[in-house]
Amino acid sequence: MTRESFQDIEWSVDEETGIGRVVIDRPESLNALTWRTRREIAEAFERFQRLDDESHEVVVKAVVLEGKGDNFSAGADTNEFGGESAHSMVPVRMYDAIERYGAPVIAKVSGYCLGGGLELALACDFVLAAEESEFGFPEIEHGLCPGAGGTVRLVKKIGADRTKQLGMTGERLSGREAADEGIIYEAYPAAEFDAEVREFIAELASKAPLGVRGVKHTANFAKDADIDEGTKYEWSQFYALMATRDYAEAAAARREDRNPEWKGR
Repeated sequence: MTRESFQDIEWSVDEETGIGRVVIDRPESLNALTWRTRREIAEAFERFQRLDDESHEVVVKAVVLEGKGDNFSAGADTNEFGGESAHSMVPVRMYDAIERYGAPVIAKVSGYCLGGGLELALACDFVLAAEESEFGFPEIEHGLCPGAGGTVRLVKKIGADRTKQLGMTGERLSGREAADEGIIYEAYPAAEFDAEVREFIAELASKAPLGVRGVKHTANFAKDADIDEGTKYEWSQFYALMATRDYAEAAAARREDRNPEWKGR
């Protein structure tokens, strides 16, 4: 297990399972996001990338992002409103670092997931939540609107009308309701939550890591591409994977009637 020190987050990688973990460590403020917290989350994913680059293979097969204690994140730290420039690109760097990182990122949500916390979750590949968790955009209560991609990402999931209604009213949804509306991937009863999340992540981490990354990159590209552009990009991913050692390993495993041993190269 490799750990590195930050002030507002915990960062670790289990090399045996290939699972990375980022934990927002500000439970006294409901894991509210300061500018420093956002910078550290971006740096966390940049460090995951450096691990892969330095190893010349996939070290991190999946990443769990969660909050310490009972809440994922209640959003931006309002004590900083009007502080560090409202025009700062720190939030954009954080969300880009998550979306561009190759391994799937799973937001594990309990308690509050509001405002910037919801924007953070929506930047992840999958959001798994406890049924009683709480989702929403309360920015309207401060005379604001979501400001770091929350509206844009939500429109792609549930359409403009429902997105407008949620943002304009500040309506809160339970984890179960958010899952039923397609805002998040799935919600589970509290007693089953931890086990369900572990099983979900373990399954992703057991698959061919370069193939998993190819799917992530292609799906993300396809969000803003037409069918021709998307298909060309998908083919480029497919063709590149045919030249990998993992592809050769899969063929050998079939011939030898055994499970493949993925190396991520």
